Amino acid sequence: MIIKRLAMLSSLISLVCFSGYASATSEFTTNMNMKTRLIQECKDDTTRLASQRIKTRVVINPKSGTDSKKNMERLISQLLDQSIFDFEIFYTNGPNHATKLSKEAALLGYGLVLAVGGDGTVNEVGKGLIGSDTAMGIIPSGSGNGLAKHLNISSDPKIAIQIINRFQSIPIDTIQINNDQFIGIAGIGFDAHIARQFAMCKKRGFWSYATLVLQEYPYYSPRIFEMEIDGTWVRKEGLLISFANSSQYGNDIKIAPQAKLCDGYLNIIILKSPPVYALPDVLMKLRNGTITHSKYYESICCKEVVVHTNKLIAHIDGEPVFFENGIRLKVLPKSLKVIVP
Repeated sequence: MIIKRLAMLSSLISLVCFSGYASATSEFTTNMNMKTRLIQECKDDTTRLASQRIKTRVVINPKSGTDSKKNMERLISQLLDQSIFDFEIFYTNGPNHATKLSKEAALLGYGLVLAVGGDGTVNEVGKGLIGSDTAMGIIPSGSGNGLAKHLNISSDPKIAIQIINRFQSIPIDTIQINNDQFIGIAGIGFDAHIARQFAMCKKRGFWSYATLVLQEYPYYSPRIFEMEIDGTWVRKEGLLISFANSSQYGNDIKIAPQAKLCDGYLNIIILKSPPVYALPDVLMKLRNGTITHSKYYESICCKEVVVHTNKLIAHIDGEPVFFENGIRLKVLPKSLKVIVP
């Protein structure tokens, strides 16, 4: 039975990739609408180019994604407008180093910190800037780049640098999670289990992630989670529960297509465990942004949630973490400035 399930699951990757190709044209035609929507959501707080050179710190994660970062410093030095930005470049050397570098820059009064890496790097940089006047820019170079995709920031570094040069920012929400913070998506359940396994993989990228999903799904059992959502006690069983500030994990897997970054709300997503025969439909809906129409999907908007289940394996923007005594999450409205197209 397990072999049959794995054989059936292996065919799903082709379906998901085909759906990505088929939707490429429609995604291109909606890019301008996405850009307009992002600016309109926070238009009263949009900031533009200053009259003097902006002190800038560039933070590069050399281990993010699948590509070498050897050319990234050269591209930044060539294309980042030096008449606008007075910049310096740092490379991270381990976990939380990006947060230390960005927090230091904010304390020194820098106007901008550029995060060059994936969602983990972006989250670390952003955490150090929450509540400050220092903006964060993103040059996506990770495996998934979920927050960058939500913000319609190109994965082409040349285009991403052009966006930085325009220096247009909006304030977005961030999320307090116990004594930590995050920007995009945290989760418990199956996605956290996969994040933990993925962190130990030597190879990065979509195919490594997809292979893990295929290997682990047949053996994973849903859990029951007890939560207090804006003061109301609920008990939910699910394959996974995501706490989404932004819309997607990355690789165009949109777990919360309705999520907005500056509406003051956190989206709680409960995805029930679909039978194997329903997986193609669920995966296609996740890829094309229609997962809200699935009977296995439930979404709740809130400002604060407490998960009372103890000893939880979780992930924060794809990075595995462990919580001994439950989780408390709270929205921090418009607490971080981010450069957008």
